[in-house]
Amino acid sequence: MKLIEQGELEVIYSLSGREYLTPKQLEREIQDELLQHGGRVNITELQPILNVDFNHIQRKVDDIVRKNRSIQLVEGEIISNYYLDGIAEEINESLQESGETRLGDLARRFNFSVEYIQALVERRLGKIIHGKLEGETIYTEAFVARVAARIRGAFTAITKPTPITSVLAKFDFQENLFWTVFDDLLSDGRVNGTIQGRTDRAMFVPNVFSQARQAWIDSFFSQNGYMDYSTLEKLQIAAPRTFLEGKYKGGVALKSVYVSPKVMSAVDGVSSEAIKADSWIDVAPIAPTVLTDEDMYLLLQACPSIVQMGKNTNAIILEHHFVTSKAFLDSCLKKYDQNIKDKIEKGLIKKTDKDVSQALESKQEVEEEEDTPKKGRAKRATKGKEESKPAAKGKKGGRSDSGKEDKGAADKETIEDFKKWLEDAPDEFVESVVTHLKSSLNSIKEQALRSLFVSQETKQKKTNFDEDLNTIYSNILLFQKGIPELKEDEAFLEKHLLKTLCTDLTNLIITNQVEYNMIDVDKAKLSTNPISILPQLPKSVSSILEKMVQSLSGKTTEAFLKELDGVAEKLQYQLKKFDKKKERQLLLTHRQALMDQLTKETNGSTAFHLILVILYLKKHSVMVHVPGRSLSTLLNKLKADVTEPNFNLLVEYQGLVTKFLTQKQPEPQLLTSLTDKLPAIKELVLGKEESEGKNE
Repeated sequence: MKLIEQGELEVIYSLSGREYLTPKQLEREIQDELLQHGGRVNITELQPILNVDFNHIQRKVDDIVRKNRSIQLVEGEIISNYYLDGIAEEINESLQESGETRLGDLARRFNFSVEYIQALVERRLGKIIHGKLEGETIYTEAFVARVAARIRGAFTAITKPTPITSVLAKFDFQENLFWTVFDDLLSDGRVNGTIQGRTDRAMFVPNVFSQARQAWIDSFFSQNGYMDYSTLEKLQIAAPRTFLEGKYKGGVALKSVYVSPKVMSAVDGVSSEAIKADSWIDVAPIAPTVLTDEDMYLLLQACPSIVQMGKNTNAIILEHHFVTSKAFLDSCLKKYDQNIKDKIEKGLIKKTDKDVSQALESKQEVEEEEDTPKKGRAKRATKGKEESKPAAKGKKGGRSDSGKEDKGAADKETIEDFKKWLEDAPDEFVESVVTHLKSSLNSIKEQALRSLFVSQETKQKKTNFDEDLNTIYSNILLFQKGIPELKEDEAFLEKHLLKTLCTDLTNLIITNQVEYNMIDVDKAKLSTNPISILPQLPKSVSSILEKMVQSLSGKTTEAFLKELDGVAEKLQYQLKKFDKKKERQLLLTHRQALMDQLTKETNGSTAFHLILVILYLKKHSVMVHVPGRSLSTLLNKLKADVTEPNFNLLVEYQGLVTKFLTQKQPEPQLLTSLTDKLPAIKELVLGKEESEGKNE
């Protein structure tokens, strides 16, 4: 006890405290218990047997495992190697009896995890356990040999491509063992054939089938000069194009067919002769009939003669199977050009705007098609080896049926002309030539028609200009007549008329002279400020217009009209004066136009402006052209022409409009008032006009 108290002797007390033992004694007792339990004991079972605290047992077990490599701790159990060797012997006995056993079954049998059992088996294979581990199954050599014999027998009997999955299902082979054995049989040559693909899509192709298939392919290709890919796919060849390119050198791989050098040579020979003779040839009868349009086109593109001529842009491919030369097509254009000129001289082409518009429209269509990026890339990619395809019917939307019919008739007429020049050519070739030359043919026709009808177009433009000129001129005269009615603002109204309608008339004349003299100017500048273009006009014209332009900065429209008369005389413009009858008609027309505008108007300030102008026109039969600042003067003039309540309504609405225009952020109440009172002031004009109409 003294040794224990002095710390010179280490002891471990029992759970009752009445007994104690040394750590070394505890280690011996643990090993004795392991031996009594056959080499495997759960650590939790030792506590009641040894009557010692569990922590002491745990620490001592860890020491034992660390010192003794033949003992290990697995999932709370102490296990010795001799126990594991015994398990291995049991496994081997079961294996030899059954020929195979699964790791999962062994794990359940010995109460271990599958991973631990697998490690146990792998360390003892070839020593205690005599077998072969594949995946999670152990096989004996005899079992593997029997499986190999069955596999060899099954595949020796196969004479056509067969899915591996069907063989596995029919003979109930285990997949992991099957592939291991089957790969060995293939590599040793004991199974004659090949595997195409892997996993679920794996296909076994026996050598007897491969040899018969290759003999048939060789015979067919030799006799016909081609082989289509779809046929090879049916014969279980996964990559037909690669197969043919490797088997038959010198051929041409097309989209759906592989052709022999013999076919290529025949097509190239006739194509070369046609190009050199500036003629054409249809290669379809020479090539295999199975070729699609795309195949035919690719075959022609691969021909050496077309490749060589294509560098000089002389070889042309039409409709996939026609070959011709650029010189031949140029001769067709010359015939068409002369034909158009002859028709014009004989009067067979009528002088109608319809012909011109159709020619221009057709040309625009072709230009748009050629400008599309996609087609531009295609054209660059096939430079010198062009292809013409018939245009699809109804491709362009938004045109009337009559326009399509007229265009179709024109194309039909052109095709008929070409048929006369190409008597021996089939219709398909003639139509493809016309389609290919569409842009050039339209240019030729458009140029001829443009020169024929230029005088008519010029005349129409002059008519339109004369109408616009006299319309503005008449309005200026009518508004000038109304200026003296508002004497208080007479000077201001004169300047307002000069800045608006008189300036518009001047701009119209300058724009006309720019077009007439074909001056190249900035179009944006011409549309926004034509007066700035004046210095660019010929001196003989600008000198005539300068005084009229200067009069726009004057004080009266009278001076402007005087200068306008001089300009009209020198430039041969016809300014039409009007009498009382025509004046009355213009007033009625203008009045109706203002009322139509007022009916649709929802803006309060604009509607108020229109109402005052219409009222004044109705009461005084005078048109006035007033800006917003002169509306007060116009309103005062109307005081004697309307009833007091109506006048007060107008004055009230004018106040609302003035507030609206002066406020940066109009009040919501103000906007509501403008909207609510708008129908009432419109009624002063529209309602009265309706009642007057009924009385009349």
